[in-house]
Amino acid sequence: MQATDDKDLMARRLEWADAQALAGETVAVFAEEGGAPVAFAVVAVKEQHRAPHMLQFSVSLRGPPKPVQAQRTYRVRHARLGDYAFFITPVGANESGVDYEACFSHAP
Repeated sequence: MQATDDKDLMARRLEWADAQALAGETVAVFAEEGGAPVAFAVVAVKEQHRAPHMLQFSVSLRGPPKPVQAQRTYRVRHARLGDYAFFITPVGANESGVDYEACFSHAP
């Protein structure tokens, strides 16, 4: 596994159709370089705004209660879709886990 500054990984764009396919799935988030991945559930994928030449959407994730992952870019792996770089932000927590959001904005 390579670091999240890998140019190919950082250049790989999550398309809207692939994002929608993630809903209800599990992804592996690599919190530490060389460490074991942490399973996160994809709880929602929402289109945020559509302008004539821009598509914005978010992917909501739920991770385990501890540890809370810091806001930063992580390597995220889906069994079928492969690896992406997600900038995730913790947005809430309760007894069942920590909620995170990754936002995307690009030309469709």
